[in-house]
Amino acid sequence: MKRLVSLAALTAAIAVAGCSKKAEPEQLPPPPATVETGAPQRPTPTPTGPVAGSNADFLAQMQGRNVIYFDTDKYDIDATDQVALRAQAEWLQRYPAKRATIEGHADERGTREYNIALGERRATAAKNYLV
Repeated sequence: MKRLVSLAALTAAIAVAGCSKKAEPEQLPPPPATVETGAPQRPTPTPTGPVAGSNADFLAQMQGRNVIYFDTDKYDIDATDQVALRAQAEWLQRYPAKRATIEGHADERGTREYNIALGERRATAAKNYLV
């Protein structure tokens, strides 16, 4: 019984010691005073669309024509893909500092070597059309 009372007293002492006074929050310095210049400042207009020459601008201009698709086992560019590539070329000419990466892909059918070669032929076909 004495052991239980001692244990309860020890627990109460630890609990009371653990409770401490909350630290007062530091006083923040007052915000800097604003100086009125007489003429009211007009808010700067925010652009409503993407920034010209950005990736978002490219995607907005292409309207879904930023990727071309090839028929199965083909690497020739059809008429609809020519329109897409022409639009991409015009955008790149407007922003000559921008760079483009041309990649050719293939689906998982076929051997790895065949798909790599087909992807390379597709990328070369797109590059040759653009250049």
